Amino acid sequence: MNKIFTTSADHELGNFSLEEALIVKTHGASEYIRSSSIILIGLNMHQDYPACRDFLLSEMQEKIHFEKPVVGICSGWTLAIILAENLRWEDYPLLRKEFVQWTTSEQEGLLEWLHGFRDQQEILKFGKITS
Repeated sequence: MNKIFTTSADHELGNFSLEEALIVKTHGASEYIRSSSIILIGLNMHQDYPACRDFLLSEMQEKIHFEKPVVGICSGWTLAIILAENLRWEDYPLLRKEFVQWTTSEQEGLLEWLHGFRDQQEILKFGKITS
C-alpha cells in the first residue's frame, strides 16, 4: 500500500506521548493538534493495537472531527486515512461500518481526495482491498 502517513511524519508531530494523545490532545481546540494526535496514535498502534484501534474507531463519529479546518483536511478524514493505513486486514470491515455512517458529502469528499490511493478507497468503500 502506498501510504499517505508514514513513520517519518512521527518526528514532525510535536513532543507529546501516546498517552497524552489518547487522553487529551485528540479533543484539543486546534485542528492541527487533533490531527497530529490521531496520526501519532495510528503510527504507534503496534504498542497497544486493540486499545488504539478501538479508540480511533470510536472517534469516527465525533462531531469535533468534522469542523472545517483553516488549512488542510478535517481530523475526521485524518482518522479514516490513518485507520485504513494501519488497521489489520481483518479489522477493515469495522472501519467501513463507521465510514458509511458519515454524511454522503463527507464520504464522497474523502474518496475524491484519496484519488490515486486505491487501497485506502477500497478499504473505506468495501471493507477490503479488492484488487
